[in-house]
Amino acid sequence: MNLWSAISIMAFSFYIYVGGYTYRSFQKTVVAKIFIWLCLSLAIWSLAYAFVYVAPDDSLLWMKISALGWCTYSAIALHTTLRFADCKPFLSPVRQAALYLPAAVFLYMSVFLFQPDAGPSEWVSDFFYIGEFLYEFIYLLLAIAILIRMARKTEGQRGRLLRNIAVAGAVPFLLNLLTQFVLPALDYHVLPPVGHLYSLIMIAGIYYANVKYRLFSIPSDILFDELMTEMMDLFFLLSPEGRIMKVNSRAESLLGYQTGELLERPLSNFLEKGTGLEFLAKGNLSAGVPSHMEVNCVKLSGELLPVRLSCSVIVDKAGELLGIVVMGQDMTITKRLEQEIRIQQETEARLRESEERFRGMFDKHTAAMCLIEPETSRILSANDAAQHFYGYTLEQFAKMTLDDLHLTTEAVQEAAAIEEGAGCGAYNRSEPFCLQHKLADGQIRDVEIHASPIHFGSRQIIFAIIHDITERKKAQDYITFLAYHDSLTGLSNRKHFYETVEAELSGLQPEDGRLALFYIDLDGFKYINDTYGHENGDYLLSEFAGRIKTYTRESDLVSRIGGDEFAVLLFNMNGLPEAQSIAEQITSSLNKPILKDGLEFLVQASIGISIYPEDGTSADTLIKAADHNMYAMKRGKKREAQQTG
Repeated sequence: MNLWSAISIMAFSFYIYVGGYTYRSFQKTVVAKIFIWLCLSLAIWSLAYAFVYVAPDDSLLWMKISALGWCTYSAIALHTTLRFADCKPFLSPVRQAALYLPAAVFLYMSVFLFQPDAGPSEWVSDFFYIGEFLYEFIYLLLAIAILIRMARKTEGQRGRLLRNIAVAGAVPFLLNLLTQFVLPALDYHVLPPVGHLYSLIMIAGIYYANVKYRLFSIPSDILFDELMTEMMDLFFLLSPEGRIMKVNSRAESLLGYQTGELLERPLSNFLEKGTGLEFLAKGNLSAGVPSHMEVNCVKLSGELLPVRLSCSVIVDKAGELLGIVVMGQDMTITKRLEQEIRIQQETEARLRESEERFRGMFDKHTAAMCLIEPETSRILSANDAAQHFYGYTLEQFAKMTLDDLHLTTEAVQEAAAIEEGAGCGAYNRSEPFCLQHKLADGQIRDVEIHASPIHFGSRQIIFAIIHDITERKKAQDYITFLAYHDSLTGLSNRKHFYETVEAELSGLQPEDGRLALFYIDLDGFKYINDTYGHENGDYLLSEFAGRIKTYTRESDLVSRIGGDEFAVLLFNMNGLPEAQSIAEQITSSLNKPILKDGLEFLVQASIGISIYPEDGTSADTLIKAADHNMYAMKRGKKREAQQTG
């Protein structure tokens, strides 16, 4: 082992160590994961060259192994830098993969074209050496340029780190350019190929930055920016003159402005006149800043947005004003609730004036109402409508809790905003909630609950209004059913059939099995419908739908997709013969006439069949194929009828 071989072995060990340290410390970040591959490529490069230096007879083999490192090194270095800089255009997986195309080309040429018994042609050799030089030069130069640009735009300690790493990356780049390309071009061969050793400078710099300052962790200022951008309340960072330097996306959205339109404009321009905060534009915020204030912001549309603002100043050690932080809470819902609460309180005040009037309203109201003790969930009272609806007497209700009605304590507490151990809290939920209640006779009914805390004498209780929505829910379920089913036959409709076919095919591979698709049309149905009326025609369609269901499996999908057109999707078929057998059974079922009110109807069906994947692998091609085969069958029947006639 000579000196260069020993140094290469030490470099290999260092690269492996740095890669392992980075994985343990920053394995959750994408940049660290890519950097580990950079260390691995340098380790392979170094280890292979350790043998190149001491085994000249096998040097070609080890050169090919080293190509795994030096061919990919530049691409991984640029990839690491782009992800570290959070370069938006290169967040796409396709574009990231495209970075490695030159590396793949030169790796292939290094391994397969450079053979000991037959070297490549002269133009291939020129292309390799010139192209590989340009690839490494451009990629590494771009990586260094990106680091320099980041360093110029970043202040403080992180900016200094980036500048140091840019220098640490530029040094091996220049050394490699000088010793491997410039001097050999001038016929000076001072050193053997040691490009893998130059990179020790850059890797050591990055390792130091990670150990000392955790460079690959997410910076606190970036986390802060993300938090302020995504928070639900308003956030403004103002200059000493009151101009907006930074604003979060929620504030822009609430005020109706696009990203960046609020920047460099005085905040006072967006506040209603007379709010008391016009001084924000005067630059005299070093004293007398109110900590909290309710104001109206003016939206782009001219509407007023009630907000509660919190202001604080940022000063340096000398007391000089650096900026103003203004945070706000959207008070729209709060104001609306306050108004509702005021109305409710006024109502309660009137109710307290006459308990008898309240009891009369409560007891005789047509809506079911209950008064509930929040601490124990005990039902304190139930009006006549509630007694009639649930089937319990007032005495029975007095011994019951919410659990006896299958209404959980947690649900009511959530709706009424009851804090544990604090009685009735502030009601902050305006929408009702739906549950299922069990009646005295065992019926389960869907109910809609409107619950709110009210004052009752010296205590607070929950006032609940219960509406029976069972029939409404059934109607909604039926409407939902009709969206995907045919109202006459109960089969799935065209929309459901097409969506199901597309969904099944999207996850199906040709080797997974066969599907069969039937396209069915009733022959002569129009004549029957026009001659005997739509009522008989509808009856015939329903009967035919039932016969199709008889000869298909429960797992198959049968649909009515038109007036007298049906479609069937059959799963796990063995092929066309099995599908034809089922189609013949459906056709034969029509040999038995359909009877209604003394009338006898004989109809025939034309069935077109398509098989996945033989007739197509998409919904459109399979349906078109089945439709085409169905019409071909119809034409064949017409020709037979003409010949026999």
